[in-house]
Formats: sequence, C-alpha cells, structure tokens
Amino acid sequence: MFRVNPGEMFGALAAMVLGLGFFALIAYLVYLFVYKRIQMNHELRLEMIKQGMAPQLEREGYGSLKAGIVSAAVGIGFLIALVIGADANHDPIGGEIVIALVPLFIGVGLVGFHLLTRRQMRRGKTGYLSDSSES
Repeated sequence: MFRVNPGEMFGALAAMVLGLGFFALIAYLVYLFVYKRIQMNHELRLEMIKQGMAPQLEREGYGSLKAGIVSAAVGIGFLIALVIGADANHDPIGGEIVIALVPLFIGVGLVGFHLLTRRQMRRGKTGYLSDSSES
C-alpha cells in the first residue's frame, strides 16, 4: 500500500502553488505594462483621428538597446554567480555555463542590432525615419 507523508504532500502542494503563482504574477505584469500601453496608444490615435488630427507615429528607437543591456546584465550576473559558486565548491565549471552565456550573447546581439540599425538610419538606408535629424 502506498503511504504519503503529510509533510511531503504539503511541501509538494506549496511548491506547485508558489510556482503557478509566480507565473501568474509574470503574466499579469506583462499584461499590465505591455498590453495596457499598447491599448492606450491605440485609443489615443483613434481619438486624434476622430478630431481630424494626423496621428504621429512615434518611434522610441531604444527598445532593442534596453532589452540588450538588461539581457547582457542578466547573463553577466549568472556567469559571475556560476564562477563564484564553482570556486567556493572547488568544482570545475561545466555545461551549466550555457545558462549564463545564452542571455549574455542575446544581449550582445540586441545591442549590436541597435547599433547597426542606428547606423543605417543615419545613412538613410532604411525607411524607418523620413529624415535623419531624429537619430
């Protein structure tokens, strides 16, 4: 017969609830900050069109730079944590270094993408900006 220790069952249930709660919190924050901002901008443009004004298409232009810096910082943080943990335990750094290198290289790629598109916009090769004074 299979017997379950109540303490183990409570621990498993608590882990599931906390895990699902964490993902629900992330989904809510994405909804709150991303979707609501898009919805507000859409309503603003519709209101401008109703009043006969031409809506301005705004370009922030720094989205990939911000995401690249944050991703690279996360990768560097993971890398430092792995190196310190391996040094403290006297273990060699193994395949887990990929956990740190993936966000680091994604961040480097996004910063490079930002620099490349900025250079192309200054030269006028892309159709993002009509004049080069906004760069």
